[in-house]
Amino acid sequence: MSAKRVADLTRVIDKEVKALETSFAPAATGAVPIGFFTQKATQVLSIAAKANLAKNLIPPAPGGLVKRSQFRNIENKLQGFSRNDFPELETQLVTFQTSPEPTTRATALTQIAAKIPGIILDYVIMKNELRKVKKALRI
Repeated sequence: MSAKRVADLTRVIDKEVKALETSFAPAATGAVPIGFFTQKATQVLSIAAKANLAKNLIPPAPGGLVKRSQFRNIENKLQGFSRNDFPELETQLVTFQTSPEPTTRATALTQIAAKIPGIILDYVIMKNELRKVKKALRI
């Protein structure tokens, strides 16, 4: 394992995950344009690719301070955002913003609100894994 390369990738992944999290500030105010979640779904793919690269740099040997599974979990969560969560949020956002029926809009908003806690939990888990890796690599 190239510890320096894994450390460098960890720094970049951590920075990009934090930037992605910060970019959701408009969502807290409801000022989200159509296409917002589609853009985020694309954005997470490059972070997932970096997590995959870091994972592949770590040998599969058990007992190490930094484990492949840490980066695999991060990669899986990011891919889940891209494949499932963000496309579903985008669909609901379009429905909310374009539907003339109040009940349809309310249902879409409820669906959006129901998805948020799981996404926040995934962010917490990813950030915790990155914190553990940074601590193990002393970065």
